[in-house]
Amino acid sequence: MASERLTGLRRIEPIALTRRLDSDFVLRASSGERRPGRTEFLEQWPVAVGLTVTGGGLLEIEMEIEDHPVPPSRRLTDGALCHPVTVRPGTDTDTAGSGPGMRYWMVLDTSEGTLHGFVAVPAPDATFEVDLDAPPVPLRFLDRVSREELEASLPANERVTLSQWHRLIDDLPPHHPAHAALTTVNAPQRPARAAASANAFLEIQTAARQHREIDLDHWASEEARQALTALTARRDEQNAKAEVPGRRAYRKAQANLRAGTQTYAVDGDA
Repeated sequence: MASERLTGLRRIEPIALTRRLDSDFVLRASSGERRPGRTEFLEQWPVAVGLTVTGGGLLEIEMEIEDHPVPPSRRLTDGALCHPVTVRPGTDTDTAGSGPGMRYWMVLDTSEGTLHGFVAVPAPDATFEVDLDAPPVPLRFLDRVSREELEASLPANERVTLSQWHRLIDDLPPHHPAHAALTTVNAPQRPARAAASANAFLEIQTAARQHREIDLDHWASEEARQALTALTARRDEQNAKAEVPGRRAYRKAQANLRAGTQTYAVDGDA
């Protein structure tokens, strides 16, 4: 019922997607056997899940959920869906696992008729359980989840880029803990990423200047157009990968422009 009310998923029978992976499964995955990892599959309509313990000690969880061909309109209002994934210590018996474990939130990517998600988390050394029983919840409704839980979930969603996280989180209410989690996770890597993006844009700028000053007079129009197409593709790729500037940095740049201490031009007057 909660699944139907919150997310607009098809009404289904209660599902039970919990799998216990024993220590032998983990040890063999990291043992140097030729197989890169060990995989098990769970399937109960409309959900299919693959669980893989890699040789590097990661637990990879990939999920697909059959969805409405045309999702309800409230899905657009609710925003991105997240599926809870709990990894908890298990026992060697058939009894339930011990302790609450660690809960991660898997972002579900929406495509026609399917919801798809992937997370990679540290695999426990001994027997553990992977619990996927709960329904997806819109990210907007996770405002009572702890910041620490969201901080662990952001890097676990390896296929969600930083710019995608900003698009998902920036419009959430200011009190939402995802803002603090994104700031914490993003801070250590931000200077290095900013420097890498700046260097990439400088390379494009240098190539454009060399083409204009050296090559352009000797090119046929078709060659010039091909070079322009290549530069445009490189620029678009960097724009897609570069993280969104912070509001403070944007306001500071605007103030510098108004004060005349900073100009905005590629090469000055042509």
